[in-house]
Amino acid sequence: MINYLKSEQYRLLWKKSLHLTSLVCLLLISAAGAVLAYFGKSDPSFPYATSTFYYSNVLGSAGLIILIAFIVNISLTGKDTSVLKNTISFGITRMTVYWSKLILTFGYFLLLSIIGLCLLIGIGETVLPTESGSVRI
Repeated sequence: MINYLKSEQYRLLWKKSLHLTSLVCLLLISAAGAVLAYFGKSDPSFPYATSTFYYSNVLGSAGLIILIAFIVNISLTGKDTSVLKNTISFGITRMTVYWSKLILTFGYFLLLSIIGLCLLIGIGETVLPTESGSVRI
Protein backbone atom coordinates (compact mmCIF):
# COMPACT_ATOMS: atom_id res chain seq x y z
CA MET A 1 0.00 0.00 0.00
CA ILE A 2 2.93 2.34 0.69
CA ASN A 3 4.18 2.01 -2.89
CA TYR A 4 0.73 2.65 -4.31
CA LEU A 5 0.32 5.64 -1.99
CA LYS A 6 3.62 7.06 -3.26
CA SER A 7 2.58 6.59 -6.88
CA GLU A 8 -0.78 8.30 -6.25
CA GLN A 9 1.02 11.15 -4.52
CA TYR A 10 3.36 11.57 -7.48
CA ARG A 11 0.41 11.51 -9.89
CA LEU A 12 -1.48 14.06 -7.81
CA LEU A 13 1.46 16.45 -7.53
CA TRP A 14 1.68 16.71 -11.31
CA LYS A 15 -1.97 17.70 -11.74
CA LYS A 16 -2.50 21.36 -12.47
CA SER A 17 -5.96 21.41 -10.88
CA LEU A 18 -4.59 20.86 -7.37
CA HIS A 19 -2.08 23.69 -7.69
CA LEU A 20 -4.64 26.00 -9.27
CA THR A 21 -7.22 25.29 -6.56
CA SER A 22 -4.67 25.85 -3.80
CA LEU A 23 -3.51 29.10 -5.37
CA VAL A 24 -7.06 30.40 -5.78
CA CYS A 25 -7.93 29.56 -2.17
CA LEU A 26 -4.87 31.29 -0.76
CA LEU A 27 -5.41 34.29 -3.03
CA LEU A 28 -9.01 34.60 -1.83
CA ILE A 29 -7.86 34.63 1.79
CA SER A 30 -5.26 37.28 0.97
CA ALA A 31 -7.72 39.35 -1.07
CA ALA A 32 -10.23 39.44 1.77
CA GLY A 33 -7.58 40.81 4.13
CA ALA A 34 -6.32 43.30 1.55
CA VAL A 35 -9.81 44.63 0.82
CA LEU A 36 -10.59 45.09 4.51
CA ALA A 37 -7.25 46.81 5.10
CA TYR A 38 -7.73 49.10 2.09
CA PHE A 39 -11.20 50.21 3.12
CA GLY A 40 -10.06 50.59 6.71
CA LYS A 41 -7.32 53.00 5.65
CA SER A 42 -9.35 54.90 3.08
CA ASP A 43 -12.38 55.40 5.34
CA PRO A 44 -11.53 55.81 9.05
CA SER A 45 -15.15 55.22 10.05
CA PHE A 46 -15.27 51.80 8.33
CA PRO A 47 -16.26 49.49 11.22
CA TYR A 48 -15.34 46.14 9.65
CA ALA A 49 -11.59 46.56 9.20
CA THR A 50 -10.72 44.50 12.27
CA SER A 51 -9.05 41.15 12.56
CA THR A 52 -11.99 39.68 14.47
CA PHE A 53 -14.37 40.43 11.59
CA TYR A 54 -11.82 39.04 9.14
CA TYR A 55 -11.44 35.80 11.10
CA SER A 56 -15.17 35.33 11.54
CA ASN A 57 -15.89 35.82 7.85
CA VAL A 58 -13.14 33.63 6.46
CA LEU A 59 -13.48 30.84 9.02
CA GLY A 60 -17.26 31.11 9.11
CA SER A 61 -17.72 30.28 5.46
CA ALA A 62 -18.12 26.52 5.87
CA GLY A 63 -19.68 26.17 2.44
CA LEU A 64 -16.52 27.43 0.78
CA ILE A 65 -14.39 25.06 2.84
CA ILE A 66 -16.58 22.11 1.84
CA LEU A 67 -16.39 23.21 -1.80
CA ILE A 68 -12.58 23.28 -1.60
CA ALA A 69 -12.54 19.79 -0.08
CA PHE A 70 -14.80 18.60 -2.90
CA ILE A 71 -12.52 20.11 -5.56
CA VAL A 72 -9.43 18.52 -4.01
CA ASN A 73 -11.23 15.18 -3.94
CA ILE A 74 -12.32 15.54 -7.58
CA SER A 75 -8.78 16.42 -8.61
CA LEU A 76 -7.56 13.19 -7.06
CA THR A 77 -10.31 10.82 -8.15
CA GLY A 78 -11.74 12.65 -11.17
CA LYS A 79 -11.05 10.94 -14.50
CA ASP A 80 -9.05 7.99 -13.30
CA THR A 81 -11.21 5.11 -14.47
CA SER A 82 -8.57 3.83 -16.88
CA VAL A 83 -5.89 4.07 -14.21
CA LEU A 84 -8.15 2.23 -11.78
CA LYS A 85 -8.65 -0.63 -14.25
CA ASN A 86 -4.89 -0.93 -14.79
CA THR A 87 -4.21 -0.82 -11.07
CA ILE A 88 -6.67 -3.59 -10.32
CA SER A 89 -5.35 -5.71 -13.18
CA PHE A 90 -1.86 -5.53 -11.67
CA GLY A 91 -3.14 -7.11 -8.46
CA ILE A 92 -3.79 -4.16 -6.17
CA THR A 93 -7.08 -4.57 -4.36
CA ARG A 94 -9.89 -2.06 -4.54
CA MET A 95 -9.69 -1.59 -0.78
CA THR A 96 -6.05 -0.48 -1.09
CA VAL A 97 -6.91 1.88 -3.92
CA TYR A 98 -9.80 3.54 -2.11
CA TRP A 99 -8.04 3.80 1.26
CA SER A 100 -4.95 5.31 -0.31
CA LYS A 101 -7.06 7.86 -2.20
CA LEU A 102 -8.89 8.72 1.02
CA ILE A 103 -5.67 9.12 2.99
CA LEU A 104 -4.09 11.22 0.26
CA THR A 105 -7.14 13.44 -0.17
CA PHE A 106 -7.39 14.03 3.56
CA GLY A 107 -3.66 14.70 3.86
CA TYR A 108 -3.56 17.31 1.10
CA PHE A 109 -6.74 18.99 2.30
CA LEU A 110 -5.33 19.13 5.83
CA LEU A 111 -2.05 20.59 4.54
CA LEU A 112 -3.91 23.20 2.49
CA SER A 113 -6.07 24.07 5.49
CA ILE A 114 -3.05 24.52 7.77
CA ILE A 115 -1.29 26.75 5.23
CA GLY A 116 -4.47 28.77 4.77
CA LEU A 117 -4.94 29.14 8.52
CA CYS A 118 -1.35 30.33 8.97
CA LEU A 119 -1.84 32.83 6.14
CA LEU A 120 -5.10 33.98 7.69
CA ILE A 121 -3.57 34.58 11.11
CA GLY A 122 -0.50 36.22 9.59
CA ILE A 123 -2.54 38.70 7.57
CA GLY A 124 -5.00 39.31 10.38
CA GLU A 125 -2.30 40.07 12.93
CA THR A 126 -0.02 42.17 10.73
CA VAL A 127 -2.26 44.10 8.33
CA LEU A 128 -5.50 44.60 10.25
CA PRO A 129 -5.89 46.25 13.63
CA THR A 130 -6.19 43.56 16.28
CA GLU A 131 -8.33 43.56 19.34
CA SER A 132 -7.12 41.97 22.53
CA GLY A 133 -7.86 38.28 22.63
CA SER A 134 -8.65 37.72 18.95
CA VAL A 135 -5.83 35.17 18.63
CA ARG A 136 -3.99 33.71 21.59
CA ILE A 137 -0.75 31.88 20.89
